[in-house]
Amino acid sequence: MGFACDAVDVVDLLERPLADAVAPEWDAEQIQLALRPFELRTLRLRRS
Repeated sequence: MGFACDAVDVVDLLERPLADAVAPEWDAEQIQLALRPFELRTLRLRRS
């Protein structure tokens, strides 16, 4: 990532958090997602 990040949330297109979504694994360098074919995910990154 090009900036420091405090949190990664899975959200809908209106940026509302999805309670039943599995949070992606992440660290300071990368975010890892497991996607099925044709699946779309919207992520909200919170800057530190």
